[in-house]
Amino acid sequence: GKWRTLRKASGGIVCKTETEKQWYQTQSTGGGILQKCFTEGGIKREDVFITSKLWNTCHRGEDVEPACDKTLSDLQLKYLDLYLIHCPVALEAGPELFPKR
Repeated sequence: GKWRTLRKASGGIVCKTETEKQWYQTQSTGGGILQKCFTEGGIKREDVFITSKLWNTCHRGEDVEPACDKTLSDLQLKYLDLYLIHCPVALEAGPELFPKR
């Protein structure tokens, strides 16, 4: 059914219900795959539950919305169905994914 259609539309890559983690730096690739699934795979966006996660360096209040906006942009989506905190332990804010301190 739908998984077979997703696999075919994505060129053999199975679209997951949970989006790629920022850590793997594959969100933008995932966005292209999602769009291909929606445009060529016969899958409607509203029929797929998409989850993403807030990375550990973006826990400060002023960082959450820009981080979510980047995720939406990378995934080429207008909305997420669920946005989780990746881990309840915050890392030092900044551009590094794994700060030294």
